[in-house]
Formats: sequence, structure tokens, C-alpha cells
Amino acid sequence: MSIKKLAFAAATILGLYLTVLADVYADQVETKCRVRPDRSKVSVDGEGLGNGSYYAEVKSGGVIIKSGDVQTISSSGDEVEFDFDSNTNDIAEGATAITFDFIKNRSVTGSIFKTTDNGVTGQLVEDDNAKCRGKKSRMRHGGHDNHHGGHDDGPNHR
Repeated sequence: MSIKKLAFAAATILGLYLTVLADVYADQVETKCRVRPDRSKVSVDGEGLGNGSYYAEVKSGGVIIKSGDVQTISSSGDEVEFDFDSNTNDIAEGATAITFDFIKNRSVTGSIFKTTDNGVTGQLVEDDNAKCRGKKSRMRHGGHDNHHGGHDDGPNHR
């Protein structure tokens, strides 16, 4: 086989691999947020992930807050859910603590990382930017039960 044909075959295989890999990680992360003068609340959810351990980071105004590691959940073992909140009740239920004024300019980026074998660093799965809703009335705590508390944010990102 000539060098040109071998290079073409290698480039084709690499292109197909990257296309499949991009599809695997497409639209897996959704970030939702709410902001009030006395409260910040962010959820970062991932679907279609492989079994394993993951953590999330949220970033707003240059400040980054990292969650603890969690294992995938659901019957198929492909979902993770992370809640970040300034409300002490939600923090007591497992949400990662953030300050009431964490969200700046109603904008948050949520990222999910797969924990690597060394347990120190992670491999970015995907991130998602969200524009946060404001709410004048008291926020309800509801939704589903999970390791970081429920959330009832509804669709509000992008």
C-alpha cells in the first residue's frame, strides 16, 4: 500500500472516530440557575455518560466552585446530578455550598468532569452556559430526590 493511501485511510478512520466521539458527548450537560437578591441556585445535570465517578464545577464572575465526586445513577447508570445552593436547608440535604451572591450578571457555566484514575484531576465531558432566571417570590424546594437534593427549576437555559 502506498504512503498516500495509508495516510488517507488513517485520516478517514480518525475522522470517523472523532465524529462518533463527538456524538457520544453531544448534549449531555444541562445547566439551570436561579438568582435572587438573597439566594443563588445552580443545577448541573448530565445524561448519556458512561458508568463512573464524576464531579461538576460552576463558574460565574471568575469564581469557580467544585462539587464532590458522585457515581452515575439511574437504571442505566448514565446520569449524574449536581446542585449548588446558598440556602442552608438545601446545603444540609447535600447541595454544594455557594454564596448568596455567587451568580454574577445572571450567567453561569456548569461543567462536568469524569474523575480520572488518580482521583485528583478530571477529564472535561462538556460544559453548558446558562442565563439565570430571577424570582421575586420565595423559591420552592421540590422535584426529585437525589444525592444533592431536588430542584424545580424548569427549562431556563440558553
